[in-house]
Order: sequence, then structure tokens, then C-alpha cells
Amino acid sequence: MLPFYRRALLLLVSAPLVLVSLHAATPSRTPPSVYETRIAPLLTSAREALANRADATSNTEHNASILLREEVHYQDIDGIWYRVHHDISFAHNDSAQSAIGYRTYSYDKDRESIFLISARTHREDGSIQEVADSGAFIQAPQYLVASDLYTSQEALNLIFPSAQEGAATESIVLIRVAQPVWDDQFADRFTFDTFWPSQLARLVVDAPPRHRQAIQYP
Repeated sequence: MLPFYRRALLLLVSAPLVLVSLHAATPSRTPPSVYETRIAPLLTSAREALANRADATSNTEHNASILLREEVHYQDIDGIWYRVHHDISFAHNDSAQSAIGYRTYSYDKDRESIFLISARTHREDGSIQEVADSGAFIQAPQYLVASDLYTSQEALNLIFPSAQEGAATESIVLIRVAQPVWDDQFADRFTFDTFWPSQLARLVVDAPPRHRQAIQYP
């Protein structure tokens, strides 16, 4: 029998089998005010991304497509960086349930704080089903738990309902960077190429004018 600190609950859903720690935390759904006033207007609307479902359906070689993969970096006047991940995946058939029905976002809890803006499933009939509170939780990444390693890395886990053929799962996550890896520096890695066909990949960096000239692109 596993010792108490290693026991866990097994949560069986229409997505893959997910190991949920007894000590999993609930993410905050109340972001800083800067999100609504400055960052949200920079994001692509779900309506625009979902309009590409018809084109995605024509691809029969894969069981899913990425309708939107978007990352927005915003720096406020005090120098604090915010990073937003906006992802929408589309299921071509029911075999994609395990792929689009579960999503994770990692962050460094010692330097960053995470906020769940929204997580939902857009059904084929046009209705929307929100991720339940029990389907959004924070815990150490499973690969770290399995290897008995401790780091400051944590992961926000999302389990989407009704992730079946014709459905699209959407999530918007905000990460506030209280302490950058390097002071007065900005670094990021964004991969435009993905395993699934991608309809729209977008990277946005919005910094105050005095910092824009310092940002260099390879």
C-alpha cells in the first residue's frame, strides 16, 4: 500500500485518466484589473478562431486541429510582465477526446502567479459548457511527483467536458511575472510549428515605448 502522502484520487472523465493529488489547489479566477483594461483587447476573439472550423474539418489526416495558439506578453508602466496563453483546439472525431479534453499550463510558483480567465467547451450545436470548478486544479507536474523531485514548478490542469467530435475546447490563462529570471530582461520561446495542423498561431509583445527598442528578434 502506498504511504499516505503518496495516495491520490483517480478522476475518470471523458478525457484521459488524470491523477489528482489530495492537496490540489484551486486557481484564482479573479485577475488583476490590468487584464481587462490593457490585455484582453489584444487577444483574438473566440468567434474569429472558431470561424476556421470548416477549414480544419477538411483535414482528414489528423484527429484534431489547433484553431488558435496565441501568446500575449504585456509589460505595465511599473515593469511587471504579464503572459497570456489563449488556446483553442478542435476535435475532428471522438478519438481526439483524450487530446483536446485535457490541458496543462506550467509556471514557477516562486516567481509567478497564475489566474484562470476562462475554460470552456464550444459544442458543435453552438452551445457552451464551462469547465467545472472540480475540473480546474493546481498541483505539481505529474512527472515531478513520480520522480519524487521538488521544484518550484506547478501546473494548472484543465479537464474539459463534452470534448467530442465537432467540439472545440478553449482556455485563457494569465500568468503574472513578479520576478523575471533576469532583471530588466525579456526572453521567450514560441514555436509556430506543431504536430497538429494549425489555423492561427500568434505571438504579441506589448511593452512601454522606452522598452520596445530593447526587444530584439532573432
